[in-house]
Amino acid sequence: MHKQRVFVSVVGFSDAERHALNTVFRLSEERDLSYAPWSPLVAPGAQAALAAAHVVLVDGECAEAVLTHARELPAGQRLIWVGADAPSHAWRALRRPIAWKEMLHDLDAVYAARQVDSGRLDLDITSPLPLEGAAGDIARFERRALLVGVSACDAEVLRSGLALADMSKIDVVFNTNLA
Repeated sequence: MHKQRVFVSVVGFSDAERHALNTVFRLSEERDLSYAPWSPLVAPGAQAALAAAHVVLVDGECAEAVLTHARELPAGQRLIWVGADAPSHAWRALRRPIAWKEMLHDLDAVYAARQVDSGRLDLDITSPLPLEGAAGDIARFERRALLVGVSACDAEVLRSGLALADMSKIDVVFNTNLA
């Protein structure tokens, strides 16, 4: 699989938070899925930027946040709001202090959501199905497990444990691309 990039427009945030975000962007370059800051300006002779970022990351405490409340997002663009009083069209809302692990998970989810929007992947990550109970007749669902990135020895141990939990259908893949 070729490298995928999620372009992020950053609005607001303190110097320390922006430094952390830039570090996340730089470190993600080693992954198949990376994040990059989005800027509408293009240097002469450079390739034109996207018309809009894939995701807008907004600090709810900055003055520019008011504009995000008022304007409609372009089709397919996701809004991740940090702080209180998130607008109703926010895709995700995080509280302060920033839970960086949750933010990274949400950025990864933007890519998955783009795949769903493109029709290449049939996956709804916005409303997970309950594992038991309210889903109706849970007995009609086949229980399966997907093990990703485990060694052969660990996979056998996990297979044994899952078999005890009545989960005999188990798929094992070596990386997230295959998953």
